[in-house]
Formats: sequence, C-alpha cells, structure tokens
Amino acid sequence: MSEGRLIIPTIAVLLLLLPKTTVAESFVTIHNTNSRLAVSETSRIAADIPGGSYHNYATGDDWLRDGSLIIGTGPDHLSWSIYNGAGGTPDAENNYGSLLPIEAIQIDSTTYPTFQYAWGKGTDRDSTVGFTVQYFTPAVADSDFVVMIYSLYAGINASAPIQNLFVGFAADWDLPSGAGSADNAGIVGYSLLQSAIGSMVSEGNHAATSGYLDGWSAGNCGYYQGGTLLSNASYVDPWNTFHSDSLWQLIQAIPDRVIVTPDPVIGNFTSFFSLIRGKTLGLSDTLRCSIVLTRSTGNLTQASISAALIRGYDWLCTHSTSNPTEFDWMVCVDCICGDTDGSGNFSIGDAVHIINYIFGGGPPPIPLCLGDTDGNCSVSIGDAVYLINYIFGGGAAPHCGF
Repeated sequence: MSEGRLIIPTIAVLLLLLPKTTVAESFVTIHNTNSRLAVSETSRIAADIPGGSYHNYATGDDWLRDGSLIIGTGPDHLSWSIYNGAGGTPDAENNYGSLLPIEAIQIDSTTYPTFQYAWGKGTDRDSTVGFTVQYFTPAVADSDFVVMIYSLYAGINASAPIQNLFVGFAADWDLPSGAGSADNAGIVGYSLLQSAIGSMVSEGNHAATSGYLDGWSAGNCGYYQGGTLLSNASYVDPWNTFHSDSLWQLIQAIPDRVIVTPDPVIGNFTSFFSLIRGKTLGLSDTLRCSIVLTRSTGNLTQASISAALIRGYDWLCTHSTSNPTEFDWMVCVDCICGDTDGSGNFSIGDAVHIINYIFGGGPPPIPLCLGDTDGNCSVSIGDAVYLINYIFGGGAAPHCGF
C-alpha cells in the first residue's frame, strides 16, 4: 500500500516534466511570385512535401528536401525536426529528440501588402528551450528569398540558466538538373552554396543559405559561429537522420566564424550552420538568429546569388529599423568598424579613442562594434595596433567580423 502511495507523486512529477505540447505539427505554405515553401511551428521547412519544398513556379520543380533548427546542450540533449519520418528512430545509440509544436503555425497573407508572414511556437525535446519562429516572403520582383527569424528563450521546464547552449540550422537542398541527388558544393562569401552538377557553375541551378545573429556583442559579430556542407552519405544516410554523437563532435570542431570547405565537393549535401555555440541562456533572456534562403535558375553567377542573400539581409534590416515593434525583429549590425568617432573615415584619432577607452577610462566607441577593427568580435589594444598598421604601415584595412 505504501508503495502505491509513493508511485502517485512520482508519476505526477514525470507528467510535469513532459513537454507542453498542445498541437500536432502542422504546415502552411508561404509564397511570392516566384516560389512557395511549406513551413511549420517546429522550425521545420519543406519536409519533402510535393509542391511545398521551395517549389519553383517557372520550372515546376521542388528545390529543398528538408530543413530545421538544431538545439541542444550536449550529445545526449540535441533536438531537431529535419528528417522526421525518414526512417530514423531515437535509441540508446543515437539519443536525439524532436523539436515539438507548442502553438500551431499561422499565416497572414492580407495585412501586409509587401510580404507574407507566418509564425508559430515550438520547444526542444523536454521544454528546456522554447522558441518562436517567424517566416517572411517579400512580394517584389527581385525577392526570391525567404527570411526566417528565431527567438529562443528558457522553456517551461528550465529551472536554472541553460549552459553551453548550441543553436544550429540544417537545410538539405535537392536541386533540379543535378545528376541524381549530387550537387557541387561551394562557398560564396559568408554563405553555403550548392549548384546542380553537370553544368558550369555560372550556368546551372544554385541554392544558397546564410545565417545571422542578433546585433553585435562580445564574441558575436552578427554572423553565425561557423558552418560547413555535410556529406549525407556520412552524416545522414547510415541512420536516416543525424547521429547525435557525430553531430556534436562536428559542432565542437567547426572553427569560430569559419566556413569549412567540404570534402568531397561533389555529392549529396546538407548545409549546416553553427549559429550560437557555448552560450548561457538566462531564465529571462532571449537570443535571436536568422536564416536567409535563396535560389536561382539558369545563367546566373555565384555573385548573383550572393547578391540575393544580401538583399534578403538588407530586407530584414530595413524592416527591423522601420517597424521595430510590430514583429520580433533581430537587431542588425550597422557599423563601419574602425571608425570609432563616426567621422566616416579612418584616422589616428580613431586609434587614440580605442587606447583611451582601454587604458585611460575614456568613453567606449558607441556602438562598441566601431572599435572592432580586426573583426574578432571584441575591442582591445590589438584593434588600435591594427588600425595604426593600416594608416601608417600599409596593413590590411579595418573590417567587421561579419
């Protein structure tokens, strides 16, 4: 009898710890004049849905197999929704979890004449980390891009600050006109590029993914922590999903603010971004990051698709500035790094400003990113030396780390 009485509160505690999921995962389709994409409240996109996987109206092709956030604090605490239903199953050897829905995805196609907007809420495997997802598709002629914004916060089961948080994003492009599922993998600036194999890079179908962080702070230059293109033959196919231990080892190995060139460069790839790594998420904190997707078809250069990504980021930043309260926008970085006094050019006075701030108790550059001349996401005496070398020694020009 006493054992029975002890079981009841144990069950109650376990029920309290279960994720608060009140809806099943659902999808809506956002679109513009060029394409449409299925999106969900769990951050999952495409999901191999025919006609909704970044569907190209002009060609009738689907371009994107699957994609989602990846959230966790260690190899036994990773969650994603990409590849759900593809045959992979969590077990003792691959202990991953799924991103789960909290509030069903909704779409607004009428309120805003210049874009479509969809939004929803999800959580990680045990409601330690919650998130809001927002999707935007601008309705202008040169806007074949999708902007996705993620706001992450402590979930209902978080009782203390969340340590060592990782947030990433994976997109499995499957470009038309390729040799089966094989693509050329490459890097354009700060983006991951895939091009249909069997044609010249400048003449084939291209798809690109890029990631951005909220504002500028110590260790955060406004761009993702790092990224690479993963060979599906090694990282996905053996388990029909990612393998949590292998993925966590990769996460730790990607250098800060570096895109790792894949090897081999031809095959079936998943674009993988390390957006936030090793962060502490306080119980009242919010971390924001964004992904921009774009694609081009026929006779467009790599520079053209890079420009499309820049248009996506500019669109995000313009709307963040012009209407900062209506949506949960990110704060975009707006700095001429090295121009600490805001004069519009670089001078010895900028170096003196940094030195006075570091050693003399002088005022900091405002915003602080103005003092980051060497692009390492911090302000130190090294930034003053870097600037002096540029002015007097013919050194490299100041640059932001984004």
